[in-house]
Amino acid sequence: MPDRLDLPVLSQKDYAALVKELTASIPRYSDNWTDYNFSDPGTTLLQLLAWLGDITLYRIDTVPNVLYLNFAYWLVGAAAEALETLVEDLESEVLKNAQGNTLYLGDDPTPLDPPRLKLAQYLLAIQNGAPLDLTTLRQNAIAFWATPYRAVSEDDFILLTRQVTADPTTYQRYVIERVVARARQPAMEVLPITMYPIGYSVSVQPAKGDGPALQVLSATIQSGTLLNVSFDYQTLCPAVAQYLNPRRLLGTPVTVAPPTYNPVTLDIHLAVLPQADPAAVLNAVFNAVVAFVSPTTGGADGTGWPYGRGLTNDDVLSVVAQVPGIDHSQPIHVNAQTLFGYTVGESTVGVTSLLGPGYELGLPRIWTATITASSDTWTLQVGVHARLGIDTLLPYPGI
Repeated sequence: MPDRLDLPVLSQKDYAALVKELTASIPRYSDNWTDYNFSDPGTTLLQLLAWLGDITLYRIDTVPNVLYLNFAYWLVGAAAEALETLVEDLESEVLKNAQGNTLYLGDDPTPLDPPRLKLAQYLLAIQNGAPLDLTTLRQNAIAFWATPYRAVSEDDFILLTRQVTADPTTYQRYVIERVVARARQPAMEVLPITMYPIGYSVSVQPAKGDGPALQVLSATIQSGTLLNVSFDYQTLCPAVAQYLNPRRLLGTPVTVAPPTYNPVTLDIHLAVLPQADPAAVLNAVFNAVVAFVSPTTGGADGTGWPYGRGLTNDDVLSVVAQVPGIDHSQPIHVNAQTLFGYTVGESTVGVTSLLGPGYELGLPRIWTATITASSDTWTLQVGVHARLGIDTLLPYPGI
């Protein structure tokens, strides 16, 4: 749908242009008329015709305000005398839970048809004496016109789902920043994604032992923030489902659920430059990786991590290598492991709190991270290569 409503310019010529064009066309119709001075009666007649043409073109190209209002009344679907009743009906149609209680995602209830309500409220304000601002009227009309009511395609479901929390009074924790819509049998699956901040417990300690390791960063996700996110989705998902229900096609079931987050454990070894602060480099690496896997602003293009794509070692390496202060003459070792859930009857000691839901890939979420800053990593690199050559029986001199 277009986001602008530009009217064509019909009056391309003014009075001076019409006089010039009429005067230039005289030789085409008469060879005897050679006096084009203002004192010539024929020139006076041409000027009169040009004046009439200028007035006519101006009126053709001018749309009176009442015509804009009539078009807005037609667009909103109510005559002027029925507008107040329409606004009352639209204001009473709000999101409610299964028990019939109003759902509050912000300071005010969420209407079921926000663009139409906003346009109707503006027209009612004009009826009650507010000044008419054509720019605001056009913005409200175009916003209503460009927003589909019926959800058919995946793009329709995405646009309408984000509209649920588009009101600026919505609590920040409920704002839908991204939507994943997938046509899957037997239903259309809609996954709203919020940007509720996830907290981490991060500590940087000196490395133990006499090796090349300098400092170690340890990070663990805070379980309290996960509970808050879970509670938020318990409110948000039913609200989205109710909002989409009257807009879906008959016979098209819609499932609204939280996105799947896959826990990821990280183990990174890197070398820092002599003049760099190891603690600052470690924190910068951790923050860069967390930002890279963000579901709303991460990924290679900054629009959110691709849903259903797992996090690989190369992905993490591409981000870590860009952090200042790293000694690139030394190798960077990355081990990123995605943890999945286990079937009933199975258990693993020490990782039961890290289990992810099922075996479906969704969005990666850093669960634990251990990042070690060293002055030299070649010892580790040589050890890995030697072990690889022995275990895989690769051709290796002396074996």
